[in-house]
Amino acid sequence: MEYTNLGRSTMTVSKICLGTMHFEEEYGITIGPENSQFRDFSALCRELGEPDGVVATAWVLQHPAVDSAIVGVRTVEQLDGLDRAASLVLEPAVLERLDTIFNINNGRRIGPGASPEAHSW
Repeated sequence: MEYTNLGRSTMTVSKICLGTMHFEEEYGITIGPENSQFRDFSALCRELGEPDGVVATAWVLQHPAVDSAIVGVRTVEQLDGLDRAASLVLEPAVLERLDTIFNINNGRRIGPGASPEAHSW
């Protein structure tokens, strides 16, 4: 694996790690209020009357390829809603809207060659 210095620091990181810092350009999205995916997702959650985190966790839990969700909480308050997410059943129309908002076909191209190089930055 190839490593490089991080900026002017003496810290070295893999090029794969460094690549994650450029996801906005690679995936064509931005983080912030101008991001239409986040805005549309929050609007859908408001329609459902549920917090964003509850809907996001419920969506992950209802995905057929997912056996469990890994949620990283740092505070007791962040545990609020996890029980609701586990019991929330999202209707097929809602799941379809979520799939439309977060279309997995819009993303970074897969490069030529074998894994992991074909899937790395």
